[in-house]
Amino acid sequence: MIRNPRDRVDRKMQPRFRGLDPVIDWHETNEKMILGGGTGNAPYQWNNAMHKAIYTTDTTSLLASVTLSVGGTVGTRGITNKVNGYFMGRGVSGGNNAAIDKYTMSTDTNAANSNSMPEAVSAGGTGGNGTIGYFSGGYTTTDIATGRKFTFSSATITNTTSANLTEARRAVAGCCASQTATYIAGGYTTSGRTKTDKIVFATDTCSNIASANLPAARWNGGGITNYSTIFVCLGSTNSGVSNAILKIAVSTDVISTSSSTMATAKEASGAASSSSTKGFFITGWTTGYSNQGETLVMSTEASSNVTGLNSTTTLVAAGGMG
Repeated sequence: MIRNPRDRVDRKMQPRFRGLDPVIDWHETNEKMILGGGTGNAPYQWNNAMHKAIYTTDTTSLLASVTLSVGGTVGTRGITNKVNGYFMGRGVSGGNNAAIDKYTMSTDTNAANSNSMPEAVSAGGTGGNGTIGYFSGGYTTTDIATGRKFTFSSATITNTTSANLTEARRAVAGCCASQTATYIAGGYTTSGRTKTDKIVFATDTCSNIASANLPAARWNGGGITNYSTIFVCLGSTNSGVSNAILKIAVSTDVISTSSSTMATAKEASGAASSSSTKGFFITGWTTGYSNQGETLVMSTEASSNVTGLNSTTTLVAAGGMG
């Protein structure tokens, strides 16, 4: 079993790290998703490019003059309060990195944040409510359960023991927030995981929600929400790459499987984010590196491939934020 997240190995042996599980914060007026980093194809290439996807037009464009501050990132995660977004927790050539990037949503500019992660880590899960958020789990030199609390007003992040996950894991199947809590579903350690943990914003406490556990092990998926439902989509399973759509009802914390499926089975971050009505899943791994973009309309649970959402390059494990 390869233990270093930067090593490229066959998908059946080791999961690629997602780029986001997205973070869903105050999306009623958000207009765009930002996609950052990832790895490219032929040969295995580290990438610090950034793309912008617009919800109203279903289009993606390369931000030609904007890049992440640390080049060659993979497994980074995004979190936003609509005004600023932050990319954090990334693998780079030579190991993991503790840098945090600050992205200004109004001007589409990016710069290194003055504060960094408590440790170098990649492939955790993020979710927030616009005031605080969490970066949970991930990979350092091993899989970890550490919970970290991010405060938007000071742009600082600290380890928070009460928010630790109930088990160590990386490459989660889906992670995003309702108005009161962050949900972290599935993931990978020495094998795929099924647990869904919930971190409550008001108390900074994490617990396993048995009624929301995944029906089968899943990792490297994407999570989006309209606040009443958490959607856990795509990802890898013990049977291969998946196009399934799982739903957690926020009012009851009960999971179910949608009768609909995503347009294309994909894993390894089809980097996901969402507005209040739909989510974008851009790039990832199908039968190879992909630049494909697809949407999910949450009210109808209908998914479609959209050529205009395709990224300019094929990528795996980019980070999504929006």
